[in-house]
Amino acid sequence: PLAPDSLDPEATVPEYMLTVNGQTRRVDCGPDTPLIHVLRNNLGLKGTKLGCGLEQCGACAVLVDGEARLTCVTSASNFEDREIVTIEGLARNGTVSRVQQAFIDEAAAQCGYCTPGMIIAKRLFLTGRHAQHELRSWMRLRAISVDAGATHAYWQLPNG
Repeated sequence: PLAPDSLDPEATVPEYMLTVNGQTRRVDCGPDTPLIHVLRNNLGLKGTKLGCGLEQCGACAVLVDGEARLTCVTSASNFEDREIVTIEGLARNGTVSRVQQAFIDEAAAQCGYCTPGMIIAKRLFLTGRHAQHELRSWMRLRAISVDAGATHAYWQLPNG
């Protein structure tokens, strides 16, 4: 698709076909629009969060063809012909996944903002598709600060 010329009133916004949570959807967005913006703004899937905007914190993680991917920088056009699963897509027939239920049962969230990304990472871990040492390095948890009894942290997923 060609990028629209902002000076040409006849120019159109490119269309992309994305398969998200088992449904193929047509989205109109600029060629550089990050996938997270398309998921949240075009498709109304608000579970995936925008954290740092630098592919560092993991809040924007989704599964793409069964692999964890960060979505806050990479444009939606790069995800055509790929199977995208968001946190919403882990639930089946209105029932949350076992990983989601475990997080609920154990009250495993602090503020909850990055929890969807953590659940995506844990889902990847449980598939057993990667070596343990790879997963540990991807899910490094680094404490940044402690204030008012809450540990603020970030973690990393593979980028690519």
